Amino acid sequence: MTSLTREIESEIAQREDTEHRRASLAKFAQDRAILSELESEMAQYGLADPIVLERKRRAIVLAREAACRWTDNYSVLFSHIVRTLGCEAGELREYLGIGEDFEDIE
Repeated sequence: MTSLTREIESEIAQREDTEHRRASLAKFAQDRAILSELESEMAQYGLADPIVLERKRRAIVLAREAACRWTDNYSVLFSHIVRTLGCEAGELREYLGIGEDFEDIE
């Protein structure tokens, strides 16, 4: 522990207090303050973050497209089975466990 303290003191002593160093430290402190302000401003927007909103919009579009594809595939297959087997659509829905709340494209 004492060796670390000595190394820290040695490093501090080696840093010359020049005008350039003081200006750089002042700029660093100013940049840190600006960063802190911007982060607090971003936190206020929360869910209204444009990047998050765009990701959600894209996910909604992809989910809707997938649902439409699935529903279309289901409708084509359902019609084919009804025509091929010659069974009633209601019986097939009951057999497959498809409830009344399922929306067809028909």
